[in-house]
Amino acid sequence: MALSDLGSGIILRYGTDKQKKMTLSSICSGKTISTLAYLEEGQQDEVGCFETKAIENGDGYLIQGNKTFVLNLTLPGPAVVMCRLSGDSEKGEIAAFLFHKNADGLVPEMLGDRVGMRMIPMGNLTFADLRVPHEGLLGKRGDGQSQLALSLSEMNIKASAVGTGIAQGAFDMALAYAHRRIQFGRKIVSFEAIRGRLTDMATRIEFSRLLTHKAAWSFDRKSGDSKLPEMAKAVAAETALQVAKDALHIFGGYGYVVDYRIERFYRDASMVDIIGLPGHSNKKSLADHVIGRM
Repeated sequence: MALSDLGSGIILRYGTDKQKKMTLSSICSGKTISTLAYLEEGQQDEVGCFETKAIENGDGYLIQGNKTFVLNLTLPGPAVVMCRLSGDSEKGEIAAFLFHKNADGLVPEMLGDRVGMRMIPMGNLTFADLRVPHEGLLGKRGDGQSQLALSLSEMNIKASAVGTGIAQGAFDMALAYAHRRIQFGRKIVSFEAIRGRLTDMATRIEFSRLLTHKAAWSFDRKSGDSKLPEMAKAVAAETALQVAKDALHIFGGYGYVVDYRIERFYRDASMVDIIGLPGHSNKKSLADHVIGRM
């Protein structure tokens, strides 16, 4: 659910009334699934140095380039793409454009099977002279960088909620199993090692939940500070992995049996760290906030 409306925040905040009317009602009703295409192959430390470019012509823009790890790629609905405006400037301004995923000039390529979150279509997208009218520009020319930064902060909060939810789900299953599993004539929940592990899991989850709530509160107050969303995501990603791993171990050998479903939590937890920004990019951004840019 958290990934079903990617890019809709940009439409909501910066779109015209016509753009909103054409897209948001169908997204909210679940009739369409939106996406945000911004990641590119070779981007290392910073998202925003785009090779995908939008060339203005008489009727609008021609978009050329490639995006990678595009979620919801094959599901019908609108898409938002971040581009570098081709002009006199060597670097070019950044802008967001709105189009439909069945538009001419799009060449999708699905990626292979993934470890977790397999229900979400993901792939690469090539823009072969995609034509977007002037009305497809979201907001003002050159506002794309700030639009994307705000959207990524929002996405980090969603990723934090996803990670916290995965951890809570894994904990609930492990706790229920510990209450019914009997070894040596006792329920394993009575063993000190199991009790200590469950307590640590619950503590991690509560910390992750509180930080997620604080990040969301700060975002709603329009603080403009991306530090808390980045911190919340980093903590939630680590919490999801550790709690899911501990839960799997509480199940013992049954934790590796697909029928018990606990392994799914472990697989899905591995995805949290790369929602929004790749993990290394997120950590560099957070370090710049906390320590300062060098």
